[in-house]
Amino acid sequence: MQSAIPTLKTIGKVGRPHGYKGNLRIFLDYDLVIDSPSWLWLDFGYDFIPFSVEEIIRQQGRDWVIKLENCSSEEEVKQYVNASLAISEEDFNHLLPESENIESWIGWNAVDADGELIGVVRSIDQSTANGIVEIQHTSGSMIIVPHTPQVVLLAENGQLTLSLPDGLLDVYL
Repeated sequence: MQSAIPTLKTIGKVGRPHGYKGNLRIFLDYDLVIDSPSWLWLDFGYDFIPFSVEEIIRQQGRDWVIKLENCSSEEEVKQYVNASLAISEEDFNHLLPESENIESWIGWNAVDADGELIGVVRSIDQSTANGIVEIQHTSGSMIIVPHTPQVVLLAENGQLTLSLPDGLLDVYL
């Protein structure tokens, strides 16, 4: 019995061949450490196709070199250039640092820059350009804050440190 295709998360793009032995450069959209994935999925514009990974080497930052199983020449891998690159959503959630996995922020405490409790994160909406974090204020009111680097200063250890724009709390309280 064949297993179902997992839910996939696009994580980057395939670059040009690297050398002449079938290696490819890949560029990730996230700070992931993908040290030993068994499968990567490539999308050529019509559907994701699974590929078994023989080797993966980090070059610098989000730049990696991969060797796909059964690909041993530059000619064989040229067809994969510019393909979108994906991994299973389950693998993605395990590989993504807690600070970047904003879905994990639900239930975290939200504090201001001085460490004073603002409330608890209740939901995350990523359907907008910047994203929205909904927080239940200590007063019980729900407040909405934008997920921008200017507002979300730090996310770690179950706590979200925020710098709220002047007057934002006044709108909700």
